[in-house]
Amino acid sequence: MISRKKKIFSLGLALTILNCPFAARAEEGDHIASKKESLEIWKSLSNKAVQNLHEDKQADAESNFKKALAAIRVYGDDTSEEIATLARLADLRLQQRDGLQAEKYLASIMKVYQVRQSRKKTKLSDDAVDWLDALSYSFKGYPVSNAASEKRGRYLLYSLKLKEMSGSDKHIVEILRELTSYYFASSNLGEAEKYCTRLIDRDQALNGNHNSNVAMEFRTLAMIKHRLNKYREAESFYRQAIALFLSLKGIDPSLAPSTQSELARCLFDAGDLNLAQSEA
Repeated sequence: MISRKKKIFSLGLALTILNCPFAARAEEGDHIASKKESLEIWKSLSNKAVQNLHEDKQADAESNFKKALAAIRVYGDDTSEEIATLARLADLRLQQRDGLQAEKYLASIMKVYQVRQSRKKTKLSDDAVDWLDALSYSFKGYPVSNAASEKRGRYLLYSLKLKEMSGSDKHIVEILRELTSYYFASSNLGEAEKYCTRLIDRDQALNGNHNSNVAMEFRTLAMIKHRLNKYREAESFYRQAIALFLSLKGIDPSLAPSTQSELARCLFDAGDLNLAQSEA
């Protein structure tokens, strides 16, 4: 016969086992409630921060965005909301000319973005896209004492990276054009060639083939390839530039003949003296 103590023990054990799933569900429910609450807190604090910005209270806005960032990190480690908040904070730091802290926020943005990529989360919220775009433009326009400095090049690359993350084409042609000019002026012809090629592709895709900007870009790429001793490729781009200059209306009439002279010089450097003479 089973003793009374054993019966009580067995009953208690059975109740404990039965209650385990309910306890687990309760903990899960608390966790869900906590995540939902953190999202609501983030929304409230973000709205307050935006209102602060409208009232030109940047310090209050930054404080509320920092609190919002802490709240959304409770919600998850790969959210569009965190990216948007970090972008706002970075932008505020750039406005205060604190590039170092802005770069730290940018590093955090990239970390969250990489986590999202690893989890196949490719679509960002409209809010995140808008703020990445704004931050990209702020890095592009950040004033530096020397336009040829390493910092200027780095900030332009940040600007381009943010564009790629947002998936937006807004201002991307301007960024690629400035990167081309930066590397060309720095005599880094390999990088200048890379970004000028990308520039032409994007400009043609967005604005068509028949415009003066594309003509100038053909000429720039021809000059770069000429300096890299890629004479045949340079010749091709010189000729494309000349054809556009001759066909476009309202363009500086000196551009076609000056580009023709550059083509002749390229052919001369390539050792094609007869053709160079005919183009001169």
